[in-house]
Amino acid sequence: MSAARSWLLLLIAVFALGGCGGMLQKGTRPAQHDLGGPRTARPVGVPLESIEAHAATWLDGTGIQYRLAYRSATERLSYAESRWASSPADMLAVALRGALDTPPSPRGCRLVIDVDEFIQVFSSPSQADVLLAGRATLIDARGRHLIDRMRFSLTESAGPDAAGGVAAFSRATDALAGRLADWLDRTAARSKECEQ
Repeated sequence: MSAARSWLLLLIAVFALGGCGGMLQKGTRPAQHDLGGPRTARPVGVPLESIEAHAATWLDGTGIQYRLAYRSATERLSYAESRWASSPADMLAVALRGALDTPPSPRGCRLVIDVDEFIQVFSSPSQADVLLAGRATLIDARGRHLIDRMRFSLTESAGPDAAGGVAAFSRATDALAGRLADWLDRTAARSKECEQ
């Protein structure tokens, strides 16, 4: 084949591919989600100086994670076109601060939430639940004494996509706030270590 003909074929290929470039979908920004707007605050009897949340390292990012359990019990995936606005632990802490109305106190206790799992699990291509699991720890005002600890594992039915998972995580967060409020009220009745 002659050099001129090779160059001609190369130019035709470049122009043909260049013409198709406009048909390729350009990268879109992923949708950003949070756990919803302000929550109705529930009064609790324990004065809290702070509410903190920490998560396992694999939950530090903003990817909305899911698992196709019907295919693999160990593989974690993230939605390509949807992200959390912040890490799950950060969003959970903000939501719980809004949901738990505690008596004002400069020396109240610390509520620490350790999140072990925050994932949407598919049992089939059309069936999913979200799982929010971990521990809540109440620590005295000086930070030296563990007053009480509660384990939690909450599931909520979710739609089979990112939006369905986000809505279910919002409901799971509300359910966790209710459980924490009940637990804090029971703890306040037993212990006076959180100064008012």
